[in-house]
Amino acid sequence: MSTQRLVKTFCDLVSTGSETGHERAFCIELEKVLIEAGFEVERDEEAGKKCGSDGFNIYGYLPGEGESVLLSCHTDTVTPGAAVTPVERDGVIYSDGTTILGSDDKSGIAEIIEAVTRLKENGEKNRPVEVLFSLSEEVGMLGSRYADYGKIKSKTALVLDGEDITYLPEHKRAKRIARIFQDPMRGTAPDLTLEENVALAYARAGGHLFAPAL
Repeated sequence: MSTQRLVKTFCDLVSTGSETGHERAFCIELEKVLIEAGFEVERDEEAGKKCGSDGFNIYGYLPGEGESVLLSCHTDTVTPGAAVTPVERDGVIYSDGTTILGSDDKSGIAEIIEAVTRLKENGEKNRPVEVLFSLSEEVGMLGSRYADYGKIKSKTALVLDGEDITYLPEHKRAKRIARIFQDPMRGTAPDLTLEENVALAYARAGGHLFAPAL
């Protein structure tokens, strides 16, 4: 990993504002970065319309060998974040004090870009990688809600979202980790796609909900 390159990528990302509902400029810049990194990229403008955003969800695919994995982050930030100036001081990156920094979730995006760049540099074999960068997470995960999961083929997904939980106790980590159990006894199956597992789990949950009764 190149720490210097990772820091530069992160600072470049946060320098383009993406407040919720106003993500388009950032989405366009992120598209360029992904294409340069070797991804095949598709826009989902319809998701942007449903979110009430001028931006779009981004789906990317990096070819490889074996079973694919999905990596996901969100592109929006809270306010004020329209004109961020990152400042590095004593090995830590801050905003200049007039805005938020935007590390949630651009630190995750930078990590994905650095990981893929390193693979290419070293000529290492990699699994196929899918990425989903979604809009409007800060106001109810709307981009995820309206994402086109028909594009997703991966059965495994990792969502990077700005908090290091490595050393937290297990009971605290569990609150921050979502998991789709690919286990027939739990209602899902390993031969189904991520989308199909989510749909199945959702359908099964419907039978266990309580309803008012006389």
